Amino acid sequence: MLLGFGRKTATRHLYLHAGMDKTGTSALQQVLYSNRHQLLTDDGILYPKAALWLDRSHHLLPFSFLEMAGHKKSDVKRILGELRREVVTTNSVILSSEIMFKIPAREDSIEFLRQLFGLFRSVTVIIYVRPQDDWVESRYKHSVLSGNNLSLSGLQKPFFCDYKRWIDHWSNLIGHDNIVIRSYDNQHLLGRNLAIDFLTTIGARAPQDYAKSMIRVNESLGNAQHEIKKVANTLGIKGRTADRLNQVLISHSCGFRTVRDGARLLSNSDRTS
Repeated sequence: MLLGFGRKTATRHLYLHAGMDKTGTSALQQVLYSNRHQLLTDDGILYPKAALWLDRSHHLLPFSFLEMAGHKKSDVKRILGELRREVVTTNSVILSSEIMFKIPAREDSIEFLRQLFGLFRSVTVIIYVRPQDDWVESRYKHSVLSGNNLSLSGLQKPFFCDYKRWIDHWSNLIGHDNIVIRSYDNQHLLGRNLAIDFLTTIGARAPQDYAKSMIRVNESLGNAQHEIKKVANTLGIKGRTADRLNQVLISHSCGFRTVRDGARLLSNSDRTS
């Protein structure tokens, strides 16, 4: 079933950056937020304050729909009302939340997405993907750093790694022509920079101006530091002590980035399976 858009809503267009996770989303969101005034002035593209979460993403919308982080579905109507008032005089809008990536797979998402897309004349969903083996390692290291215990083997299951399945849900809802798939790989990113690649994709006139504000966010650990953190999790180290340990391990990993980047967790057979 294809969702329609708001036919009477001037010329307003939505660029929905839907992730996926572990593709530089946090870093890109920081760039978009910190340069929102320049984006609006130079390109007429709004990165709205409505639905902003603490990390400068627009997680507040999916959090409310999914009733996560203390929010309720009843919040969706209020947030959409705030968004409608903020975008009323704008031709182009960016919303960014990697949590949106899997939303269409839910049977109860249709009305939520219909209300969101109804604010716009047209919609482009932009999705970045990375090789599945790289994603598995990155997601696993992030879970360990966060003190969780996701299994490495569990993350290799098709539920997580079948990108086509998730993208097909979007295609079935809004049509293949309204989806842009980009590769999160330095060899394929324009200018070898995510900000340049994304802003070129949405038609910004001088995307290179934003590259200098691209910083590394949510650093992953090197293999040695990763093993130390696994032991700390086993010992039940939490709270401020865990936070301080994380800072030390991340700092040490960054100091040995060349070594870290060449180290892999998955075996060659796992990578090709």
